[in-house]
Amino acid sequence: MNIETEYIEPTTKPLDRIFDVPEGNEHSYKIVEKIERLENEISTAKDQRLEERFYWICATVFLANVIFAKFLDNIPLFFILLMAQLFMLAGLAKRLGVDWAVEAIERICHWLDERIKRGKA
Repeated sequence: MNIETEYIEPTTKPLDRIFDVPEGNEHSYKIVEKIERLENEISTAKDQRLEERFYWICATVFLANVIFAKFLDNIPLFFILLMAQLFMLAGLAKRLGVDWAVEAIERICHWLDERIKRGKA
């Protein structure tokens, strides 16, 4: 039993051209467009999930603040806890990619800091 095999020389492409779509192949372009669309949908869904997670954490922190305000008679201690929570929320928002929340929380922290420095809080 004699089987002859033919050696085919591999084509060499530069590394940046390995995954290029061959020209003139309409089916390949449609597949690439579908892949790009699916990647965008996955990215959007991930961002929405992270933002929703941040909303739930903010709601929990708000409820905790309501409980703290009711049981703490010491107003300065409440503001210290509030500032610590705002710093933690800003860090969490930055980690979760909720940029608008980072800016809003930083503005609130700055406003509270100015009020405390003036003695009006």
